[in-house]
Amino acid sequence: MNFSQHRNKLLAAALLALPHFAYAEIEGMTFTSVMQEQTTLTPTSAMAINPVLAHSMNVYVSAGLDRKLKLYWLSNGVKLNEVNTGVIGVSDRITFQGKDFYGKQISIVAPNSQGNYTLQADLLSVDGNVIGSWSIPVTIDTQAPTANSSDLAFNYRSFGGTLASYSPMDFGQLKLTGIQDTGAGLKNVLYIVKDDVSLSLINSINAQLDLDTSTASLSSLPSEVLPSDRGWYQAGFRVFDAAGNYSDFTARSFIEKASYPLPVRSDIYDASSATWKPYTSWMTIYNNPIKVRYRRPYSETLEANGDYGWSSYGYREGDFVYNEFTVSYPTVNPYWVALTKSGIHSVNYLSDFKFTLGPGVDRSPTKQPDTVQWFSEEGGSGGERISVGKYTKVVRLRLNSEKMGYEQLAVVSGLGSCVIPIGETYCDVTINRVFESGFGYTPYSYVVYSSVNGVSDGRFSAQFNYWYTYWDFIAPTIESVNVTDDSITVNVYDTNTTSDWRSGMWKTEVFRLQSSLGFAISPDSWVITGTGRHRVTFKLNRLPSGRQNISFYADDTYGNRVTQSILSNYLNDTTPPVLRLQSPSGAQITNGSTINGLESLRISITDDSEANINSVVLSGGAAKDSVYVSTNNLGDGIYDLNYPRLFPSLEANETYTINITAQDTAGNASTLTSTFLYLPANLLQVGQMTTLAVNKQLQNTQNDPITSIKTGVLRTAEGQLASGAQTAFITLRSDAKINVNILGSVLQPGETKQITIIPSITGEVVIPVYSASPGVKGQASFMIDIPQITSTN
Repeated sequence: MNFSQHRNKLLAAALLALPHFAYAEIEGMTFTSVMQEQTTLTPTSAMAINPVLAHSMNVYVSAGLDRKLKLYWLSNGVKLNEVNTGVIGVSDRITFQGKDFYGKQISIVAPNSQGNYTLQADLLSVDGNVIGSWSIPVTIDTQAPTANSSDLAFNYRSFGGTLASYSPMDFGQLKLTGIQDTGAGLKNVLYIVKDDVSLSLINSINAQLDLDTSTASLSSLPSEVLPSDRGWYQAGFRVFDAAGNYSDFTARSFIEKASYPLPVRSDIYDASSATWKPYTSWMTIYNNPIKVRYRRPYSETLEANGDYGWSSYGYREGDFVYNEFTVSYPTVNPYWVALTKSGIHSVNYLSDFKFTLGPGVDRSPTKQPDTVQWFSEEGGSGGERISVGKYTKVVRLRLNSEKMGYEQLAVVSGLGSCVIPIGETYCDVTINRVFESGFGYTPYSYVVYSSVNGVSDGRFSAQFNYWYTYWDFIAPTIESVNVTDDSITVNVYDTNTTSDWRSGMWKTEVFRLQSSLGFAISPDSWVITGTGRHRVTFKLNRLPSGRQNISFYADDTYGNRVTQSILSNYLNDTTPPVLRLQSPSGAQITNGSTINGLESLRISITDDSEANINSVVLSGGAAKDSVYVSTNNLGDGIYDLNYPRLFPSLEANETYTINITAQDTAGNASTLTSTFLYLPANLLQVGQMTTLAVNKQLQNTQNDPITSIKTGVLRTAEGQLASGAQTAFITLRSDAKINVNILGSVLQPGETKQITIIPSITGEVVIPVYSASPGVKGQASFMIDIPQITSTN
């Protein structure tokens, strides 16, 4: 409305709405679960829920305006707990999970028993005819997974720990076997820590769930999970099924993350005075070998504390405990481990003692860079380690040492010995060590003794580490392959992998998806689901474009390979879907076009693979609004839109923007954005009306209102003359400069109200309208929407 000081211009638009063609879409649901948790879910292809049986839950359904909805459960074709709604109007705008749409929030009672159901929403015309439907399969499962806490087991990594007492320091694996679920299936698992008395949850972290073996496991324990340095807890796993039910399986465990004072290199034994003397670095010693000892506080022992502390010691003197050893200086590799029952440990190397030898005191030989060298019958050779996955026969070892002024006896345990003469640095020993099958690990200790004529004289001995042998002739196995539209998941099992301190010796670490086009890709996801078990997932859109054969292979660290063909003549689609706006006849709708009713708008999607629309958002218009719009699949890649509340584009700058996102099964995504002017198909533009700036209805000499909207003859969809009360909605555009009074209802800018209008005997309607802002000049636009024309005739 344009207003002078005394006269107002009223610009009006009356929209007489005929039934819209639309379908319903279930956007999601909220309910109280049997775990007494408030749950919000959006639909998935395999949906599982756990509502309280026979209790109400809310379902959110989007649909076009001027429709009704019927919601019900289907069980073996039988309808359950049916709910019917009223007509969807402009006041039924819903915000759910970040989406704005028109529809209904429907309260429906959940079934009274577990099982597989279909949740179906039927879209009805105002007179109750079904014109479309949308459904989702739903599994209702209210039973949590089962297992026995007695099946919890703990493995330490290197030195110690048990289920009753463990620590992050030497944590190998915590495992629960025998998990069962008879409903929706297992979903995920947490490692949980509970208070030992109240059993309240303190903390949790993600753990691994192997669906193939129904096993939960945890392979590392972050110290921050534990609230205190040490204490008793109920700790274990919380196992979830796909519906959200969970059960806890725990054991009472003493878990500690605190460190301990390390053993101190405290004393050496003076044989001349038969006393212990304090050790200092590089002190002079006059006998070799020599006795040394380490000191720890008695207060840090298990004996002193009961639940925690160093597990053992040599002997006690007052407030301290000691461990003593005899070493040949310079010593090489000997060490001892101070250990707690939880697995906290300290590795103490005797070589950390540093001395100066007194006059005339001989020393032990020192380790050389190549202590052991091996030679095979096949011509191979190497050093201190041999790792083989094919037939190998080792026939000779060369044992190296430092050149000394005395003879040295070199001994490899279990394999043989030889003598290194005075002034020489090595000797060779003939062996017959064959690697040809199975897998394993054997360390052969290498010790050098001072000797005379090949017999140890008892003075010195130096352990020069080991000759380490590793072998593996067993390839990993492929347990299962799962192919989806966009990925391949393979479960691989290396039967040789262990969960103890040998866990790094036999592993499978190379997984590849091989294309016949000469291209191989590494996994997008690699999860260790259990000891030796790997789940690797590859995204197919990373393969080269075109038709190809696809195979998979996995290599262990010894070169053993397992291979399996997976797909033949597979077409990899790397092209995103093509989106197009068009009319029902297929003519392209270009940017900036005028759309006469959303029923004249179609979305076309074409792609080499199956593709679907993810979202459609309409924004802009006079109200600068933004709303998600549900779509209807008409077949052959053609979609139309359900009706939201749209104000006509009565000015050139009142354009709408449509933003469409789509994705194909190969994961390629595309977006189309276009603008248009919108006019309802049944829009009646009244034009401009001028009136005084007073807040009362002015009439002419015939007592007719000076400013009013007059329609022609209104008829129902069946052609009957409109009669009786008609429900209508009036909306004042948000940019209006004044308030407007229509049939006694005062509207402020942007407001929508419901009114009742009565047609005349001829089926015509006269709707008085005038300013509700006296003395204010300006312009206002409004819209009258009659969702369904009815007749009492």
